[in-house]
Amino acid sequence: MGSLTCNEQCLRNLAHKTLEDLLKIKLNTSVARLQKFVNNLNSQKPHSECSLNFQKPFCEMKLSEVVVNNQNMDLHLHPPYILHQFCVYLHQYLDVEGLFRIPGSSKRINILKEKLECGFVLSDENPHDVANLFTLFLRQIPDQLIPKQFHSIILQVMHAMQDDNQIK
Repeated sequence: MGSLTCNEQCLRNLAHKTLEDLLKIKLNTSVARLQKFVNNLNSQKPHSECSLNFQKPFCEMKLSEVVVNNQNMDLHLHPPYILHQFCVYLHQYLDVEGLFRIPGSSKRINILKEKLECGFVLSDENPHDVANLFTLFLRQIPDQLIPKQFHSIILQVMHAMQDDNQIK
């Protein structure tokens, strides 16, 4: 990621300031520090031990290359498309007993994995297979799902939201 234009820098600073004002807290990190972290993620070398690949091995992708779900324009956070697809599909089967506990068929899971790599959209698959593939995907992400650099910010936001809910 090259240097940011003035507009991008202004937008990032505004987003940071708005979050602080909205939650009435002082975030203990700067926009520059967060940007440095994102740049570092984008410049990391591929993780060679990853075997799960959806279109392209997820662990070999730079953060900026991840296909995101942007179908809902009201959603300001755009998760990777494959995660969105897993969550939307599994949400329909939350009442299935042992959804994440009962193992799916490894043969069906491998077939499903290959289909998803080719752009397949989940429709009538076994929910246990999808849940198992979802957890496999999360396990094979080379870094933490929420990087350590963001833990303190997320905790601050959660505490601020908890305090706000307690006041109501």
